[in-house]
Amino acid sequence: MLAELAAANAAYKIISTTLKNTGEIARAGKAIGDLMSAKEELQRRGNKKRARGVGGNDLQEFLALEEIKQRENEIKQMLILSGRPGLWRDYQKFCEEARDGRAKARAQAIKRRKKMIEQIGNVGVVIVILSGLIGVVVWGLWVRGAFAQAQNDLTVCRLIKCVKVDKKTEFCVYRGAHNTQEILSFSLKFPREYKPREYLCQWEIDQPPPPNIYDALKAIKDSQK
Repeated sequence: MLAELAAANAAYKIISTTLKNTGEIARAGKAIGDLMSAKEELQRRGNKKRARGVGGNDLQEFLALEEIKQRENEIKQMLILSGRPGLWRDYQKFCEEARDGRAKARAQAIKRRKKMIEQIGNVGVVIVILSGLIGVVVWGLWVRGAFAQAQNDLTVCRLIKCVKVDKKTEFCVYRGAHNTQEILSFSLKFPREYKPREYLCQWEIDQPPPPNIYDALKAIKDSQK
C-alpha cells in the first residue's frame, strides 16, 4: 500500500469517528489536513511524471486516488446526513483555506530557497573577485622580483641605511634577495644626486650572509680617512 493511501485511511478513520461521536468537524482538523495532503501529494507525483514525459499516474497511484475520492464522498454524506445544518459548507471552506495555506507555505519555501541560492552565488562572486585581486598582487610582487629571480638575474635591492663620509659623499647600503648586497655612493654637492629607495641590482646567487651593516659602513668610513 502506498504511504499516502495509508495516511489517508488513517485520517478518514479519525474524521468519521469524530463526526459520529461529536458531530463537529473542527475537532478533526489535523486529520482533514492529512487527508488533503495525501491526495495532493499523489496528484503532484502524477503531474511531475507527465512533465518529464513519463506518463500519468501508474495503476497503483490511480487506484489510491480513487479510494481517497471515495473516502471524501463518504465524509460528505456523513456531514450532510448526520451533521448540523451548513456543516458541509463549513468543511468545504476549511479545505479551501487549508489548500491556500499550504500553497502559500510552498511559495514561501521556494522564495527562501531562491534567496539562499542567490546569497551563495553572491558569496561565490566575492570569493572569485578576492581571489583575482590576490592573484594580481602576487603577480605584481613576482614581477618585482620579491618571490623569484628577476629576468636576467636581477632582483630588487632596497635601501637599508646611509652614512656620510664627508661633506661631499654619502654611502648607502642596498640589500636584495639571497644575501645580495650592494653599496653605492652619492654626491652631496648641489644639485644633490638622486638616491632611490630601491632599484634592480645584480642577483648574487648563493652568496654568504653579508657583513653587519654597521661594520660595513664603518669600514667604508675608515677607508676614506
